[in-house]
Amino acid sequence: MHSSRHPARSMLTAFGLLALLVFNSAPSLAAEPLPSLDELLKLYKDLGLPLPPKDAKLVRYETERDETVNGKTKSKTYYYLAFQIRPGSPTEGPLMLDGHDEIRRDPESRPREVVLKREREGKK
Repeated sequence: MHSSRHPARSMLTAFGLLALLVFNSAPSLAAEPLPSLDELLKLYKDLGLPLPPKDAKLVRYETERDETVNGKTKSKTYYYLAFQIRPGSPTEGPLMLDGHDEIRRDPESRPREVVLKREREGKK
């Protein structure tokens, strides 16, 4: 299955709206400290936005799109982040939580787990 929308947009939109709510509710950014991650998580939950299951993996996947510029068409690769809820199989792609949407990517999207720097360095 190939989605015609940009999958990362819904995730970015959710986080963007959350950031706008947080930052626009403060009279001055300099007057108050930024909210902690725990506070952002609480707000995210209060807004009813979906959270991935605890065992979901943060993955980067790719999508190729043909683009035409000045009459010349070429393929371009785009990379996105999502949470993999269920792995795929050779015939069926993985189930992803992308923003607030659950989508099944095609097997060619090649999801790769994202390993954070602190995890690579042994959680210092």
